Amino acid sequence: MTREYPLELENVGGDVYMLMSWGHHDFDTFMKAVKEAYPTWPMGAPTHEYFVKHPKKGCKWAAAPCDREHRRAIPATVTYEDYSVLEGAPK
Repeated sequence: MTREYPLELENVGGDVYMLMSWGHHDFDTFMKAVKEAYPTWPMGAPTHEYFVKHPKKGCKWAAAPCDREHRRAIPATVTYEDYSVLEGAPK
């Protein structure tokens, strides 16, 4: 049975912008939500990845990347900061 996850953006980055939503979402729908919520953030192309959630002191939780086969793997759609997407940025 496949679990359905709502598209809910979370800012999980530290020194680098990183936006995530649990579940593998349609990339166009995901990026539309990103641009609406964070219009000035230069975010790159989204990817489908897997993470493990674990407790972290001072936070509700932390996420660590893992393989799909990991026993506690949770699918996520993720986009990372990418200044090359800005108009006029050197390629």
